Amino acid sequence: MSPQEPKPSGEKSPTKSDEVNKTLSPELKALIDRLIETCLFFFLMDAGEVEAFLHQCKSEKAEPGEMIFRKGDEGNDMYIIVTGEVIVLSGGDEEHNLRLGEGEVFGEIALIEGIPRTASVRAETKTSFLTVSRRILETNAPLLRAKVLANVAHQTVGSLLKADEEINRLRAEVERLSAGAT
Repeated sequence: MSPQEPKPSGEKSPTKSDEVNKTLSPELKALIDRLIETCLFFFLMDAGEVEAFLHQCKSEKAEPGEMIFRKGDEGNDMYIIVTGEVIVLSGGDEEHNLRLGEGEVFGEIALIEGIPRTASVRAETKTSFLTVSRRILETNAPLLRAKVLANVAHQTVGSLLKADEEINRLRAEVERLSAGAT
């Protein structure tokens, strides 16, 4: 069959992901598959791009109650939760703190802005996570950098939408309380 001839139906051309998957250890392949399945951050990436991304990350663990960072700390890293759960401590009462779990991202503001942390984060359970340094934005792979930035933007939009829902909920509560006080 010449390169110009189409493959018979049912036969799939090998993709870059297929080639990458053949060279990966079973553990790394399982992690990549899990991240693609559970973490919206990777929705624009194929297995090869996730592998390249993972080579830029550190794998870390935290015990229940351990502080991952505190409000005001220098921020240069973003975190992707592989397993476990964290609490984002906003400084308000406990019920308004944000709980994040497997596949979710926190600290993304630091990846883009490099400003001090705007909240504290504590491990709620035994947690494993990937630490992503701002250096990923200096990668020589422009497509990977573009996808990382697009995915950070996607995460940020999700966070803004959640914050907007909470603001609307609080406004409704204030209106309800104000109406009851008169």
